[in-house]
Amino acid sequence: MPHWIALIPGPSPSSPCTEATPLDAQSLGWWCLQFTPRVALLDEGVVAELQASHRLFGGPATLAQRITSEALALGCQAFAQADTASAALALARHAGSASLQWVWGQGPWSQRIVGLVNALPLNSLTGIAPHAPTLARLGCRTLRDVRALPRPGLSRRFGSGLLKALDQVDGLQAQAFEWQTLPAVFDARLELPGRVDTAPAMGAAASVLISRL
Repeated sequence: MPHWIALIPGPSPSSPCTEATPLDAQSLGWWCLQFTPRVALLDEGVVAELQASHRLFGGPATLAQRITSEALALGCQAFAQADTASAALALARHAGSASLQWVWGQGPWSQRIVGLVNALPLNSLTGIAPHAPTLARLGCRTLRDVRALPRPGLSRRFGSGLLKALDQVDGLQAQAFEWQTLPAVFDARLELPGRVDTAPAMGAAASVLISRL
């Protein structure tokens, strides 16, 4: 069974020169490459397929806990796991309702993931969010409500994109990803907010670049 994890980076601070500056999605994706080569950017987050890396890092639970604990220290604000990339990102967007962050397995856990995804609001999936106002007028509040509507009618009224989003979150339709690769050279610049005359102030700015490296 595929094992996806989704990470959503934290918001950028108002000042660019702070040691707590979180990694952006691109940098977070590069960081994830130490665990698996199957890393991609998906909307505002990063998704990574971990199944092939389980044995190398002590099992799925150990690997997921290491990634999430270290990602939190890098400014990641939300994360979740699922058996598809879309489901993991949807759960991460509403991480408060996703209580399975630290555990992964088959059987009952897979059923629990389905239940959690079905209970998510309409804005959880990018392909459905634009249609949320219309779907709400039809009585839909969750993805489960959308699934209960006849598929032919959904396709005629909303186009194929809505059904595609549902099928991708279920793993019934494959998603195409552009896998991330490390750049050959690290090149980053940081504009200082003003004149810097002290070593500690310069060190604070340098630490931001070092953390990105």
